[in-house]
Amino acid sequence: MEDFYKYLQARQDYSFMDLVVVNAGHTHIEADASYPPAHHPSHLHFNFSLGRVIDEYQLVYITSGKGILETRAGGRFVIEAGDGFFLFPGEWHRFRPDAE
Repeated sequence: MEDFYKYLQARQDYSFMDLVVVNAGHTHIEADASYPPAHHPSHLHFNFSLGRVIDEYQLVYITSGKGILETRAGGRFVIEAGDGFFLFPGEWHRFRPDAE
C-alpha cells in the first residue's frame, strides 16, 4: 500500500465540538528508520531519547512489523502487527520501529 496522509487545520468555529479529526493516513516505516518521517509536521517530530508531549489524541494502529511504545503512565510495551494504541494530550510518550 502506498503512503498517504492528510493534515487538516481545525477551524476555530469547530471549538464547540468534542472531537475534530486533524490527521488521517498510512505510512510504511522501515525497521530502524527515523520516526516520525521528515515530511510530518514539525510539532510531531521528536528525538526518541527525549520523547515528546503533544496536545492532541492520537490513535495508532500497527499493520506490520514491530516496535517499542513507552508512556509515562503505562511503561514500556512491545508493539506488533495488529496492535493499536491511544496517545493522550499532555502525556509523555515515545515509540519507534524495531531495529530488525
